[in-house]
Amino acid sequence: MTHERTRSQVVGVFAVILILLLAPSLWAQSLPVYRTLVEDVARELGYPNRVSEAGAGQVTREVAARIYWVVGDHDFGLLKKKPGQNQYEGCAIDVLLHKPTGITIDIIGASGVPTSKTQWLVQNKATDPRYPDTDFVVPPKPTTSPTPDPPDEPDPPADTLTPRVGALEKRAAGLEAQLAGQAAALAELMERLLALAQRVAILEHAGPVGEIVCVEVEVETSRDSWLPHRHKITVPVCRPKEPPE
Repeated sequence: MTHERTRSQVVGVFAVILILLLAPSLWAQSLPVYRTLVEDVARELGYPNRVSEAGAGQVTREVAARIYWVVGDHDFGLLKKKPGQNQYEGCAIDVLLHKPTGITIDIIGASGVPTSKTQWLVQNKATDPRYPDTDFVVPPKPTTSPTPDPPDEPDPPADTLTPRVGALEKRAAGLEAQLAGQAAALAELMERLLALAQRVAILEHAGPVGEIVCVEVEVETSRDSWLPHRHKITVPVCRPKEPPE
């Protein structure tokens, strides 16, 4: 009986220890993930922009500030470091501290080198350290503002001018062709009227004693596009008869 009671107590103590060991790990699996925020801050600050751990410290400090003050999640903050330890302004360079569990989250891999990259790596292994509340540091307020999403560009206005211009050009071409045809017909009519007027004038002047002969003369008229046009036409003229000797 005593042996069984002792065995039950041992089992109970072991169960409590197991729960205490596993609880942080189980809780860590449900932690919110802010990897996108880490990437945004690193891009805004131009990290990695130099071979220096100070750049990583700036990113970590700003990420913690955004989570604590902008998002409003007060479970995340900075991890306090002791004098002589690797640090940036008294805090860890590349990790955040989750206060309820004491777990750290590594947000920058290989800090201080050009190949450094952002990440969200929860340090929840049994061999990973757990930190007390006294090591939790409330981050200062953000030094930068989150970059807002660019506004959507409005749709370009509908192109109503091009079809109208095309229609006007087509109409103008038709009118131009029509005017050219009318100009040619008018020029031809003017030639005929000129020839007729000259013939009438010659016949009236010749009278009964004149002799009508045909000669070629050069005249100037206008044809297509109203450009001057020179050509020869045949017209009758009167040559007086020689008086008898």
